[in-house]
Amino acid sequence: MELDGKKEESKFSFWNKVDDFIESYALGDEIKESQINIRSELEEFGQVFIRVAKRTKSPEFRPYPDWNFDESWWLQAGIILCI
Repeated sequence: MELDGKKEESKFSFWNKVDDFIESYALGDEIKESQINIRSELEEFGQVFIRVAKRTKSPEFRPYPDWNFDESWWLQAGIILCI
């Protein structure tokens, strides 16, 4: 999938925010000490989140009805975090 400029910027902004979090908080130190690959963990979480969200039938319980769940989850999350 090719990303337009805004989406590409959101992707990098999301990962920059993740990196900033890891560097700025004690939990980040624990993550580093545990040798957790936070990016792969977030990717896996995002994939599970999207699978569950796609099964949600009631519009009342759709977490973000305007999201296109066929796009990468981090792109969606990056857009939300940048707002």
